[in-house]
Parts: sequence; structure tokens; C-alpha cells
Amino acid sequence: MERELIRNSNFKFKAKAFTVFSLLFSSFFISDIAMHLTLHKVNTKIFYIEVTATLLILVNLILFFFSKQGVHIKFFLLIIGILAVLFLTINGINSETLLILFSYPLIAAFTIDYRAVVNWNIPIIAVLITALVLKESLPIFPITRLIPLQSEVSLFELLFGYLIIVILSYFLSKSANDATYEIYNFSVKDPLTGLFNRAFALSFLEQQIEEIKREPENRANKRLCVSYIDLDNFKVVNDTYGHSTGDSVLRKVSTILHAFFRKEDVVARLGGDEFLVISLNTDCESLKRRLENLRIQVEEELKDYNLSLSFGVAEISEDTVDAKEAIDIADRRMYLNKQKRKRERKREVKGELPSTEEPTSV
Repeated sequence: MERELIRNSNFKFKAKAFTVFSLLFSSFFISDIAMHLTLHKVNTKIFYIEVTATLLILVNLILFFFSKQGVHIKFFLLIIGILAVLFLTINGINSETLLILFSYPLIAAFTIDYRAVVNWNIPIIAVLITALVLKESLPIFPITRLIPLQSEVSLFELLFGYLIIVILSYFLSKSANDATYEIYNFSVKDPLTGLFNRAFALSFLEQQIEEIKREPENRANKRLCVSYIDLDNFKVVNDTYGHSTGDSVLRKVSTILHAFFRKEDVVARLGGDEFLVISLNTDCESLKRRLENLRIQVEEELKDYNLSLSFGVAEISEDTVDAKEAIDIADRRMYLNKQKRKRERKREVKGELPSTEEPTSV
């Protein structure tokens, strides 16, 4: 769940960058085409290349708005990469070529994963190295556009400058990725336990409920359960052993919760010794049985502290379609579960049989 959320956050940023770059380059090519037509100085090859590229970029952008698929971002990168090579081989090293060429690593840095930035630039680097090595025997660029005595130096400087920009783009992308991860952890994680925090859990639950409301016909198929978990006897741990030990116990419980639930479930600490679990596409009755197993596990692993837990479960669309109300229902059911278990412990102390009554429904 965590990696998926980070990927979604990164993808939203990359999608915005892709949109901006697509509009910038299509605007640049349209203005360049208009300028050439106005001045009646048309390089036929470049003209048709720019027209084709503009159409491909705009159509690709429109398709992306409908599909939201990352393949359109990669296709845009492919278009710009091909354009860079074509402009090099047709126009030589001029202002348009340099604009497209040196923009390419930066576009890659903002639109794809940082680990793929270098890979996407390798073909252009290979073209530049080939041009530099074979320039005398097999010129790739029109040498007449370069100063004859400095042509080799110019080509070498182009390659060297491009390599610098690729390296800088890689570290820029990696730094942005690391910063995104740190900001993400700071904004959605509980600092003590490493679980999700209250704000994120509520926001996520509201988002899932909105999706259910938007598709009422699929409500029966999209099971969403909210579990409210509260530790029993935790106050005694704090009063007896101190808050430092209490924090260690909370971290231990959080580790158990994180390992117990599925990756797609959102496990959050609401505060104190209270936790919330949002389970997607699950059967709530089956979840209740699993929570009983969780209680047994907590009691076994933290028996030195005589710690246990109580829980309550609410089902979205069955009990309610409101996030706050769902949490309140789960909270009340947790309290009833806690009271029932207290009564059972009292009976056990008195030597009576455990009660088989179900908690009163809320």
C-alpha cells in the first residue's frame, strides 16, 4: 500500500510535468512553423518533421488525458529523443538543435523514474560519440555549419556538455525522489510507530467512500471494513514501567499490526493506544475472526505486560457511507467488546462459565 501511494503521488507530479513539456514543445514547433512560413524560408525536411512532431505530441497528450497511462509519457520522450537526433543530422549544431538536445535530459528527469534517466539518454550519447569518432571518415553532421578549425572541439564540447547535463539531471531526479519520500513520511506517518497517522487514515477513508458513492452499482462488490482497535491495560504499563517502556510497547504492537494485516490495508495510529485499520475488498465477518487471532497473538507476545486488545468493526455501505459515522460505530462496538471481555474475566475469577452472549449491536 505504501509503495503504491508513493508511486501515485510521484505519477501525479510526472503527469503535470509531462503536460507542461508537451504544451511547451508543441507551442515552440507551431511558432517555428509559423515563422518559417511568414519569412518564406522553409527547410522542407525540418518543416515536415516539426508538423509531424506537433501532431504526435498533441494527439499523445489528448490520449493521456483519457487513459492516464505512463506509456504516453514514454512515447513523448521517444518523440523528443528522435527529434534531437534528426535535428543534429539535418540542421547541425544550431540554436534549435541545442534547445531540443539539452532539454531532453531535463525532461527525462521530471517525467520518469530517476533510475531510468541515464538509460533514456544512452542512445543520444551513443550518436554523439559515434559522430566524434567517425567525423573524419563518416561525417554525420553538415560540417559546413561548423567552424572548420574548431569543428572537432565543438563536437567534443557538445558531448561533454550533454554528459554533464545528463549527470546533473540524474541527481536532480534522485534528490526530488528522496525529498518526496521524506515529505511523504513526514506528512502521513506517525513518528513514534511508523504507522499511518490519523489525518491520512481519515483522508484515505473519505476517498474510498467517495469512490463507492460515485459507483453505487458496484457497492456490493467493493467491501470496505473499518476496524477500531484499543489496547487493554496499557495505562497500567505506563503507570508501572514508565512512558519510555510504554512507547516501546506501542512500537512492538505496531510491528505486530503491520505484519498481521495485508499490504493493501491501511493501518494507522489514531493517538495514544488507539489504532484504526481500513481493509479493502474483504469480508467483515472473516475480519472479525482474524482480529480474535490478532488479540491472542498480542496477548502471547506481550504477556509480560498483561496486555490485550479490544476491537470493533464497521462496514461501509452496510452500516453507513459516512467516514466519521463509520469510525464512531466501530468505536462503540469496540467499547462493547471491551465491556463484554471485562465481564467474562470477572466470571472466570469467580469460577463461572464464560458468557456466550454477543455484544449489543449499535
